Amino acid sequence: MKNKFFRPQELKPELLNAFKGYKAKFILNDLFAGLMVALVALPLNLAMGYRQTPEGFNYALQIGLWTAIVGGVLLSIFGGTKFSVGGPTAPFIAIIVILIGSFSTNDNFIAMQGVFFTVALAGVILIVAGLLKAGKLLKFISYPALIGICLGIGVALLFNLVSDLGLTLAPHTDLTRSMDTFSPFISRLIRTGAGITQFSVSSFIIGGFAVALVYLLPKIPKVGKKLPSMIIAIAAATGLSLLLRIAETPHLQPITIGSHFGELDPAWNWHYLQWSQLRAIIATPTIYLFAFAIAIVAMLEGMTSATAVENISGIKFNKNQEIIGHGIANLGSGILGGLPITAAMARTNLNYESGAKSNLAGIFQAIFLLLFYVLLLQFMGVIPLAALTAPLVKVAISTSFYPVVVKLLRFTKRDTSILIVTGLVTIIFGVHFGVIAGVGLSFLVNIKSFKDKLVITETDVKEVPNFICPETETETTIKALKIQGTVFFANAHKVIKKIAAEIENADKLVLDLSATNSVDATVAERLAKLTKALTRNNKELILLNANDRIDNLYSKANNMLYPVKKAVKT
Repeated sequence: MKNKFFRPQELKPELLNAFKGYKAKFILNDLFAGLMVALVALPLNLAMGYRQTPEGFNYALQIGLWTAIVGGVLLSIFGGTKFSVGGPTAPFIAIIVILIGSFSTNDNFIAMQGVFFTVALAGVILIVAGLLKAGKLLKFISYPALIGICLGIGVALLFNLVSDLGLTLAPHTDLTRSMDTFSPFISRLIRTGAGITQFSVSSFIIGGFAVALVYLLPKIPKVGKKLPSMIIAIAAATGLSLLLRIAETPHLQPITIGSHFGELDPAWNWHYLQWSQLRAIIATPTIYLFAFAIAIVAMLEGMTSATAVENISGIKFNKNQEIIGHGIANLGSGILGGLPITAAMARTNLNYESGAKSNLAGIFQAIFLLLFYVLLLQFMGVIPLAALTAPLVKVAISTSFYPVVVKLLRFTKRDTSILIVTGLVTIIFGVHFGVIAGVGLSFLVNIKSFKDKLVITETDVKEVPNFICPETETETTIKALKIQGTVFFANAHKVIKKIAAEIENADKLVLDLSATNSVDATVAERLAKLTKALTRNNKELILLNANDRIDNLYSKANNMLYPVKKAVKT
């Protein structure tokens, strides 16, 4: 009997493919990308450690860095994509805060032992999920939902950068602290409104200067694109910050990593999972629910991040191996005393935007973080937070896919509603709820389509109405498929897979859509993307006998998303 689940040949870490066609000069690209991500991720990791540990925990800041180092290396080694960069992220905050509160103890050591065990258990769950091919569940995220999630992440990230560009957040109140557990956006919005009168001129000047450099340096003729604009921007902004500090002008004193997080001491009494504590921890039934919650959030955010970069780069990733990589990273992080980890979209996009060529960039990122921790942690405090805003602004804008959003708004009302609702939920409640909303709404608006059976049949090209075989071509170079039923996000992969298989040994493939009721934006996008890819390989996909709605949607996808040629109108 053929095993549908455990196929070792399909579960191969992407790192094993990293050196195929790898050139010596690429090492500099990976080093630069790793350094850039490490610089930007440093304050994020510190903040995540601070937010996901009990009050009074002595090494709250350092544990976020340790998580990124351990989990980042493991994800890059065992993951299924070239560009993913792992670390602790905001969606885990609510889970960990509630988890810590579920332990009936005031002992921080016991509470953190519970966290470590839960994270390790989540890693085991993810490994099993990857072996069972949970990656196939990605087909249930429609294209409008995916773009809506990306838009939400980008907008939320831009909003979070406001405080680093001059607007001081008001202190937490009981209301905002409780809001933080389910909507960090609303909590931050309230605090921003309350602190809007406290404007930091220095942060605005430094941040604006750094953002300008990031965008203007690449425009310098001949050499601009070769310059490490992000590193130059951070270095120059740090220099400007030091000048402002030397001037000792009270209202121009910049907010730095050191002034924001306090003294950063590299000394650390390593807190790892101690097996002697397991008996009491295992007896707590709620930790198993929290382990599943962590596993689901890690998988959703990680897969969304990898899929978004796949859409930008055109480089496919191994979904199931990526889930296994997340599992190994969380298992290792939990055992070695770390927090939950997933591939954060901002860091992953920054890694790609910085020119990463392989998984080595993610490993270098972790090595740079370790060097910062051991050698430079005390000196990193002089870097202004506003300087680190610049690369994140660029990442947030690219992550939001705003040009695609504008184009998708001109598609059907059904697809537009999925895009808008998913984006809003992601902004307000986070990526995990955004995925749930996007998938749920996609199913809801397409509920009738599930009743319509999809039939794909191979047919003789002579039997396709309105198709005239060119005299210069033989029928053997042309194949034909007839699509019957409704094609939408949940079954689009079947159509694309069949087309790819048929056209492999042909020059042209004719799709007879005379019996096709409708398609959605997901199908139109995938067909247009495939059309462009085939054109590059001197092959052609021809759509015939489509109704007006299908032809209109496919034409929009071709002309707006992947401009190649207009759809054939019959």
